[in-house]
Amino acid sequence: MINIERLGQTVEQKWRKVKELGQGVTIITPEHALLVETQAEWMIRLLNAMYFKHGVSNNPEKVKEAIEAGQINSWFAVRGDEPIAIASLIRNEDGSQELGRAASLDRAHGIGGLLMLMAGLDHFIHNDTPLVAEVRVATQFEGIPNGMATQRNCFDHLELVPHALIPAFHHGNPDRNEPFAFSSSEAIELIERMFIPDDPAALELLGSIALPFAGLDLSSKKVGIGGSSNSVKSWNFVEGLPFGLIVPGGLNSSLEFNVKKSEEQNPFTLIQIEMSPNMMGAVIGCMNEGFVPCGIDRKLGENRHPVLMLGRLRNGTVLAPTQLKEDSLDRGRAMAIHRVGLEFRKSLK
Repeated sequence: MINIERLGQTVEQKWRKVKELGQGVTIITPEHALLVETQAEWMIRLLNAMYFKHGVSNNPEKVKEAIEAGQINSWFAVRGDEPIAIASLIRNEDGSQELGRAASLDRAHGIGGLLMLMAGLDHFIHNDTPLVAEVRVATQFEGIPNGMATQRNCFDHLELVPHALIPAFHHGNPDRNEPFAFSSSEAIELIERMFIPDDPAALELLGSIALPFAGLDLSSKKVGIGGSSNSVKSWNFVEGLPFGLIVPGGLNSSLEFNVKKSEEQNPFTLIQIEMSPNMMGAVIGCMNEGFVPCGIDRKLGENRHPVLMLGRLRNGTVLAPTQLKEDSLDRGRAMAIHRVGLEFRKSLK
């Protein structure tokens, strides 16, 4: 459990440092009740300046609605009349909050990191639900800085723990996908066993990726080997997300058909499969179609088994290289992140 007092001291130290540098920066918190229209305009402006074009700019009205409904609370840094940094808390349906929408035009003074820590501290003070984040682990690439400062804030100060590495989001010029470590302040709950197909290639790959992300190894009593080899006969593509999502279901709709449909719209496609004995054939089928095991969902499946996340990048996609602050993570998770990055790069050759 995070030490809130220590985190508060870190925030105070960083804020004191910013003030001592004489940068003329003002911090605007949710308590200032900044106009909704101003918040949305500043958010979109900062994110687009950082990433060339960010997904939130596609629907400004939706951003305004979420702010007005209290689903998004933001911290801004302003110099004069100009916003220079932002970090936000976005409330999820399960009560958790996502630390995101973070961008800073001032990279030299740690102002963006200060806002992230202020938002994280606010969450831990007022909530007993998880704080989650999609932590950017890309190196500096084509004009966008690396994610090392963000990793330091999320992994070291906020003590978030990665459970997957997913290159789900794309932006920039040239347009490219970037690796993000999906992370949470709470460990994955382990109730029912996590099954792995009794297949040498699957055992090696899942043992190197999925198990470390779940805090397990092959000798654990929470791991089962084998199960039904029956494949899932029908799949369904879910539209309207910032990446492709395919789920079991539908009527006589093959995996190949749905992957093709997803890749017509998205450079990245995700499949989530509960690791129960009867889904082993589905896991093998997805891997045979080029899907890379890339982590474990933070929530359990319908039958309380861990849920495997598998991803596939469309041929021709530009993938930013991974740069990881390894001393912030345990060895198993660090190695799993590097292995996922390697497998995605191999899949694009």
